[in-house]
Amino acid sequence: IATAILIYAFLLLFFHLIFQFLNGKQAVYEDRFARKIRFEIGKLSMKLSYLDTEAPAHREIILLAGKATELTKTFSIVQRIVSRIITIVGFAAVIANLDGTIFAAILFVSALKVLFSFLRYSRNKKVRLLYAQNDREGNYLSCVAYFDAGGQKEIRVNSLENWFIAKNNQYREKMLALQYKDFRYSALFDILMAIALALQTLLVLGLLTQKYLTGEISIADFTMYFSASTTLVSTFTILADAVELYHQQVLNLGDFQKLLSLNAITPCEYCGVDADFENENNLTICFEDVSFAYPNAEVNTLKHINLRIDSREKLVIVGKNGAGKSTTIDCMIGAKRFDRGEITVGGYNIR
Repeated sequence: IATAILIYAFLLLFFHLIFQFLNGKQAVYEDRFARKIRFEIGKLSMKLSYLDTEAPAHREIILLAGKATELTKTFSIVQRIVSRIITIVGFAAVIANLDGTIFAAILFVSALKVLFSFLRYSRNKKVRLLYAQNDREGNYLSCVAYFDAGGQKEIRVNSLENWFIAKNNQYREKMLALQYKDFRYSALFDILMAIALALQTLLVLGLLTQKYLTGEISIADFTMYFSASTTLVSTFTILADAVELYHQQVLNLGDFQKLLSLNAITPCEYCGVDADFENENNLTICFEDVSFAYPNAEVNTLKHINLRIDSREKLVIVGKNGAGKSTTIDCMIGAKRFDRGEITVGGYNIR
């Protein structure tokens, strides 16, 4: 007996060590994969033109693509789905042979869980873009607050502390509103699911009690069937959650593929113009009725701007914060696409 115990203990220790070793290797490979994905996202982002990188929609694609680092969980999710399906088939066969009413009640509760998982997935598919938009704004504010010396100086010089704090509060309120709405949806689904599960449990208990009192099943059968029914419902719940996670991974992969597709776009939609600027005395810059508005802005930042800067002329642009100084330069160098008008350098349209 002592020999058998020692051999058994040695085998347990041996397999435990192997399991820990493989877990460690898995963690290393997962971390390495996540780093490679982040590095690849960085490379793909750097290949985009400055104009495309600064576009809000593209920034959101880059943010969402970062979730592709979670793809390492896909195999364990699929493994969970397969094992739960096997468990469901086994327990369903046991319950179906006993009573069709019990089986129908379990199917109803399970279908309700699948419905809630689908609704939650559909909502997540819609709001993930809102989260990305909010994260983009939060990242910008954090960058200005902690890493952008020029931005910090402009805030101090122009006494914009209250404005900047209000911007941060606005970002926080949006974030909390999104999170609170998600919490309400999840809470509602959990409450409805708990009620349905309680009713199903009462129904199963009532039917099993009736069968026991009439002598159709023994107390051991009662315990076995009740345990099988509760296990079947919980397994259905885990399966629905796993399928939802799998579809989330598919969305993450789709976001990464969107980033790949951005790199297939020609950086400049007006490529092929070969301007000749050999004559340095003919580099006059002209703005003709140029207007520009940021996405979702109520007013134009630039409105019907007409400006001429002759060759070798030095011009200083001054104005309050938000007057359009930087936007004017961005339009001139092609970093922003102005909505109307024309900008020429030496007679050539900059586009």
